[in-house]
Formats: sequence, structure tokens, C-alpha cells
Amino acid sequence: MNADGSNQTRLTDNPAADWGPSWSPDGSRIVFVSNRDENVEIYTMNADGSDQIRLTVEPAEDIYPSWSPDGQKIAFGSDRDFDNEVYVMDADGSNPVNLTNNAPINAVCGLEPLPQSELNLDEIAYKIVFESYRDTDGKENWEICMVDANGSNLINLTNTPEIDEMYPHASPDGSLICFVADEGDDKENKRRNVYIMNIDGTERIKKAEHAYQPCWSPDGRYIAYLPGEYPRYDRHMWANKGLEIYDLETKGVKRHPNEELSHLFNLCWSPDGEWFTAAGEGGPNIAFKISDKTKMVLLAEGCRPDISPDGKRIV
Repeated sequence: MNADGSNQTRLTDNPAADWGPSWSPDGSRIVFVSNRDENVEIYTMNADGSDQIRLTVEPAEDIYPSWSPDGQKIAFGSDRDFDNEVYVMDADGSNPVNLTNNAPINAVCGLEPLPQSELNLDEIAYKIVFESYRDTDGKENWEICMVDANGSNLINLTNTPEIDEMYPHASPDGSLICFVADEGDDKENKRRNVYIMNIDGTERIKKAEHAYQPCWSPDGRYIAYLPGEYPRYDRHMWANKGLEIYDLETKGVKRHPNEELSHLFNLCWSPDGEWFTAAGEGGPNIAFKISDKTKMVLLAEGCRPDISPDGKRIV
């Protein structure tokens, strides 16, 4: 708009949020932030809104872009190295450099991770199952992967470029994985569904449609998950209401007695089988009974609670 507020012109027009604009020194380009690709990234466009180009491609959030005085560089903030740092990149998005490069420190406990040289990861026999945003057959998407504790022998278990798979949990006996998959070509038919598969990625089976955040019972017989709140897909992990439990042996489904449970994430089943823990959207961590409507707020700040194998501690 003009400096007096007149002649306001809309430059971006999409269902996503676009914000944080900054002029290039010569006034020909604008750099800004958008979550239009389901992640917060940095874009540029001409001053009239044309030629919109995505500069950053990271699962982390890239924010606060600002041009250098000569127009050759863009400074920005990012948490791509596990904490918030200041970066600079070329104006076309290439050659990003971490300028501050501080070791990540837990703001609550003041803890720093040990250097890898102090950990003998080769002695750990277990594998790690995780989600990863990566290139799959020329397309970037979320996949479920498995790797040895020392970082070797990485395997893409899902390998589906047209589908995003997330939130994997290995069964107590290590034979199965439950997870969610975002399926569908557009917003009209897209769904987030709950699946299980063998630990090697074979025999993939859908167990619930339009559902979120599955987790295993201690004996591995049941999967608990959170049904979607709305009939249409919502990418936000807390867009859920109620709780259902699927029996792998009988293939039956039971509803939790508390129908008011909603907007939860990181569902976790206690080792004694009696409780769930979860975090709420913008709210406190909670624990609630499996068999009735008993619910209590946990006296612990933070989010994504997870119960230790002996049931005595929560991280």
C-alpha cells in the first residue's frame, strides 16, 4: 500500500498463512514466510505478487527473513539444528550457513547431549524406528524408517512417495509397527488413517479410518487411537475427539467411556495397562483411566509425556 495507507493490494491468495514480508533493497522483490506446503518455509515474489518461489525446504520452521543491504543474501531464523539459530543464505535459497551454531540446551533442565565420542553406540543391539522427511523417488514426503543405534543400516520401511506416514510406534515384542498415513490426492478426499505393519515394512493393514496418534497396549493385543474430530482431513495432530481401542485378535472396536476427550496428542498407554497419558493443544499434560472417566492434570510442564517401562517416571 502507499505510505498513507491508500491503494492496498492483495499479493498472496491461498488458504495458507503468509506473513513476515521484507522488501529487497531495490524494491523489486519481497521475501516472506508461508505454511502453504504444510510447513513454515521462506518464499520470495515480485513486488506485484507474481513469480512466488519457495527458497527453503526443511521439516524445521524457517522464519523472520531479512535481506542484506546489497540484496545478495537473506538472513533468517530456523530450528533445523534442534534449537533456534540465525542463518544466512544466498538470495536464491542456496548455501545456507548457521551463523550462531550454539549447542542445543534443554531450557527446562539445562542439559546438553553427550558427544557421540562418549557413547559406544555399537554396543546397543536395538534399532530405532522413526519418521523422516526425505526424497522418495524424486518427491519429498514423510516416510517411516529404521536404523541401527549407531546410525548405520538405514532402511526406508514404507517407501511411498504419494503417501505421508508418521508417528510410528513399535509393538512391545518388536514385531509390528503402528502408524498413521495421510492418503488422498486433494483436500476433498484426503484422510489420515491408522495402519499396522510388520517390523520390516511388509503386510501393511489399515485398522482405522480418519484417526490419529495410535499407541500399543502393554501386552501388544490392542491399539488405542484418537478418531478425527471432523469428517474432513485436518493435518493438525490434535484434530480429534474421543478415543477408540482396537482388538487385534477379535478385530472389535470399543469406545472409551469419556466421550469428551478431545484435542489430545502423543497418546501413551501405561505399563500396568490402567492409564493413558497425553498432552493437550495449548493445555497441560493429563492422565486418564482406561476403564472410566477419571481424569487428572499432571503436575509437570512441557508436552508429549511418555511413561518409563517400569511405570514409575514420565519424561
